[in-house]
Amino acid sequence: MKKRQKWPLILGCVVAVFALALLLTGYREPSYQGRKLSQWMNAFYNSLGGDPETPEYLEAAAAVRHMGTNALPHLLKWISSQPSRSKTREKLAAWMHKLPERVIPQFGHDWICEDARRVRIGRATVAFQILGTNAAPALPQLFRLANDPTDEERAIQATRATYGMGPEVIPALLRTIQNTNSLGRNRYAAMIGITGHGTNALPAVPILIHYLDAPEPLICCGAAEMLGRLQLEPATCVPALIRFAAKTNAGAQASGVKALGQFGTNAQPAVPVLHAALADKNEYIQRLATEALLKIAPEVLTNAPTP
Repeated sequence: MKKRQKWPLILGCVVAVFALALLLTGYREPSYQGRKLSQWMNAFYNSLGGDPETPEYLEAAAAVRHMGTNALPHLLKWISSQPSRSKTREKLAAWMHKLPERVIPQFGHDWICEDARRVRIGRATVAFQILGTNAAPALPQLFRLANDPTDEERAIQATRATYGMGPEVIPALLRTIQNTNSLGRNRYAAMIGITGHGTNALPAVPILIHYLDAPEPLICCGAAEMLGRLQLEPATCVPALIRFAAKTNAGAQASGVKALGQFGTNAQPAVPVLHAALADKNEYIQRLATEALLKIAPEVLTNAPTP
């Protein structure tokens, strides 16, 4: 049989396999205005790259909210998907990239392409964020994934998926931050999640102060960054950040100086260390110190030392 004649047969077999898979698994997505959940998310990302300020995003967000908790089983399935190391699947993926779009059903495309898995996890994350507190029933499974050290990217996305779900996520985020077996980037993602809760994040303050002494740069600098974002308990945080900003490590110093500036006039005790930083050899630290003093005590800059 000629090579050209094999293509219709191969294509027919592949489509039949996916049709059978769809039938057996009962894969049914919720829909809104005639479009499935995946179609809303695909159209949104494919055309705009995920810009949340566009009308298309607002339209997709409204559709996801309309689907509500009906979308949760599918979103959990997407974000829980496991990576495939099948050589057969790799060969199929390479072959499928040569075919015209829409020849393979979306389900089949997602099943074959590992890139699609990554995209699907990312889109599930955004959909969870759109649902906000309505996605709370998914929290136990999301935090199980978030603390799985075997899949870093999925763990980070599972943590990000909880952003906007309300203050009930704070205890779990704090456990992730304190989980030294968790991946550093994921612990940092949990820190970011904490900052979206305003005064409800007060329990995080002593934990973040504790991690100013963490040996990992991402964790200690991340803790300083989040204390600056939260701007809570200045009487406790400012002295801790002053000590942190006095470290000789440039990264720590920069993070500490920037965080102090975010406390504004509540960081008056930091003026001496910031004034000294104006003469630092590192120009970036000089700039951060200047910006911080403009917020805390701008009059000090009139007598600033010349670097």
